[in-house]
Amino acid sequence: MPTQTHTPTNADTVRTRAADILIIDNALLRQYMRVTVDVVGEKTREVEIPEGTYADVLDAVGLSSHEASVLVEGRPVPADQPIESRTVTVLQLVKGG
Repeated sequence: MPTQTHTPTNADTVRTRAADILIIDNALLRQYMRVTVDVVGEKTREVEIPEGTYADVLDAVGLSSHEASVLVEGRPVPADQPIESRTVTVLQLVKGG
């Protein structure tokens, strides 16, 4: 009887650690990370984003580096810096009203 192989689909996920998810997409392996984001004046949320920069964190919460800053342990970090912390604070610089 022939051996059947499984072709990964976008829905195939494998949990590795509580904070990381591997998504297999037709032989393309991308690592995602879970980051807890406290947007000041709004509620704290968890986002899952590809490993990248703090600009990706801002994008995940619908903001840009022109309207918000990311703080790690109370200190601002450059938006183009690679993500090194699983918990960040986002401070909106300009809020309409």
